[in-house]
This record gives sequence, structure tokens and C-alpha cells, in this order.
Amino acid sequence: MIECFKNKEDRVRYAGIEYMFLTCKCFNDIILLKFDEIFEKLINNIIDTNDAVKKAATSLDNCLKSLVTSS
Repeated sequence: MIECFKNKEDRVRYAGIEYMFLTCKCFNDIILLKFDEIFEKLINNIIDTNDAVKKAATSLDNCLKSLVTSS
């Protein structure tokens, strides 16, 4: 999923981020182990030109923030 974050296609980037968001909701501990890798790839998508990708990236970012502060 993480590799999809840098794909050329908007829909692939969106889907990768959306699935990571859903995974984050279910598998908190595993996500924390991969936090650095996920966050590095996510940063570029927060400033994406596609609004759907940008919105999904912001949602995932908020989810990760919540996850980190609750652990």
C-alpha cells in the first residue's frame, strides 16, 4: 500500500491512502511499527494537486496523529 502513495495515477494514490487509513483503524500496533515509513511517503501527498488525494492524506495524517497520542 505504501508504494501506491507515489504512483503517477491519482486514483491509485487515493486508493493506497484510503486503504492505509482503514488499516490504521484496525491494526494500530502494526501501523506504529511502520510509522516512520508511512509518514515519509504520506508527506508528499498532503500537498498533492488532486483534491481527493489531498483530503485522504489529511485524514490519514489525522488518524496517525490520534494513534500516536493515544499510545
